[in-house]
Amino acid sequence: MTTEDREGGLFTFIAGAAIGAFFGILLAPRAGRESRDKLTEWLKERREKGAEWLETARAQSDDGSSPVE
Repeated sequence: MTTEDREGGLFTFIAGAAIGAFFGILLAPRAGRESRDKLTEWLKERREKGAEWLETARAQSDDGSSPVE
């Protein structure tokens, strides 16, 4: 398995998990407003974690080290 295959698999997994969570929240037995608020909060948290991960990856690539070993 090449590095490209693993990266593609990881992206596919993350995208599938995000889509599943999105529909899980939308189809949950809650009021529409409550579901949208919860989804908005979840997306904000994921965006913040993604930004942190990206910053860490950039810093490590500048150092020449690998973010995932």
